[in-house]
Amino acid sequence: MDEKKYEPVTKKETYTDFEHGDCVVQTTTLHIKSETKEEPSDNTTNNEGVKEEVIIKTDEVVDNGEQMVHQQQSLNAVEPTSSVKYDMSIYFKHGHTTQTESIDEYSTHNAETIGKHKRYKCELCNKSFSQSGALTTHRRTHTGERPYSCDVCKKRFTQKVTLENHCRIHTGEKPYVCNICNNRFSKKTNLKYHYRIHSGLKPYQCDVCNKTFSLRDRLKEHYRIHTGEKPYVCDVCNKGFSQCGNLATHKRTHTGEKPYSCDVCSMNFAESATLKTHYRIHTGERPYSCNVCQKTFSKKGNLTNHHRVHTGEKPYECVLCNKRFSESANLKNHLRLHTREKAYSCYVCNNRYADKLQLKNHYRCHTDVKPYMCVVCNKKFSESVNLKKHYRIHTGEKPYECPVCNKKFTQSGHLETHRRTHTGEKPFTCSICNKRFSQKVTLKRHGRLHAGL
Repeated sequence: MDEKKYEPVTKKETYTDFEHGDCVVQTTTLHIKSETKEEPSDNTTNNEGVKEEVIIKTDEVVDNGEQMVHQQQSLNAVEPTSSVKYDMSIYFKHGHTTQTESIDEYSTHNAETIGKHKRYKCELCNKSFSQSGALTTHRRTHTGERPYSCDVCKKRFTQKVTLENHCRIHTGEKPYVCNICNNRFSKKTNLKYHYRIHSGLKPYQCDVCNKTFSLRDRLKEHYRIHTGEKPYVCDVCNKGFSQCGNLATHKRTHTGEKPYSCDVCSMNFAESATLKTHYRIHTGERPYSCNVCQKTFSKKGNLTNHHRVHTGEKPYECVLCNKRFSESANLKNHLRLHTREKAYSCYVCNNRYADKLQLKNHYRCHTDVKPYMCVVCNKKFSESVNLKKHYRIHTGEKPYECPVCNKKFTQSGHLETHRRTHTGEKPFTCSICNKRFSQKVTLKRHGRLHAGL
């Protein structure tokens, strides 16, 4: 196999036949070859290394409205020699295929089966096959027979190759390697789909919004955005979902399952995407940047919310008092002021909170998890806001200024307490002697006098 296996070439030749109504259409040809290398092994074990070779060619063909016909002189440039045979050659006609258009524009030709007569016919549905083994496998769709069983989880399959693919879930084996980026895959078909990332081929197009996709299944899922179809329903709460993966993730809210664990702090998560975002706490990665003030964020949603600081947009409105908010979570928390609801309960001490984030931060007092660390003095904090306040000790920043005497403070709470020296406000009252205080900590000290401490 040549070392240079990925070589896109564009042909700029033109062929026209206006008398016959033919027109020139540019196409991309993807040739895929599997190479199996046998490695030395003992008599009982056979280890194989599987590698995919891909050659992508771009040329022009004549489209006469009936069948896509390659020009012979263009095809000769990529046609394999007698010593090189490709498992699959895929021809993509540029311009995209919608669900309503003919699949002839996206044709897959298997080099080993082209030209073979389909002489094996199913006696139940009359479907024809070129090989007797394929007919035997097909019959199992009628009989329900599943002769191949996984010896780990006992799941059964109709085909041996499907069982082999399934077993890799347990072993973690990924024998199919992309020779362009070295990504590995457990299934050969997944590798073939992956090659479309490099070729840029997206042959499936939504005929509603014209968005294109590399896989037919992705287009099918996308259509549900337009139709509103949600075929996957939770059997506990009857909530519907457009994708089965979203339903599987949702079910964990009922079971409490959190299969994704952080290998740094051992926190568990219900979704792999949440774990990926969580890792950024440890790495400090903030890949999302505001194009106005260059502030960076670890989550895309946080950047979206931040943009509203610049635009002043507050799309979420309270139906009771008409107060508006820039984030839906803030509106949700605000509504609990009206209802006095505290929906989130700690399963350790049964303390209740109106805000999910408050409960999450509270849990850390039981676990002693402090994921936020100062890079200057290595002091750790359970909440990011406390780390932010702490940094001001090192920087000397005092962003909160008293409008009366211009005294500055590092925290807004300290400014609020200071203002009471000007206003004379004393909001904290002793429940025993009704004495009033400007600070909560002073009231607490006073309470010890009554307790005799």
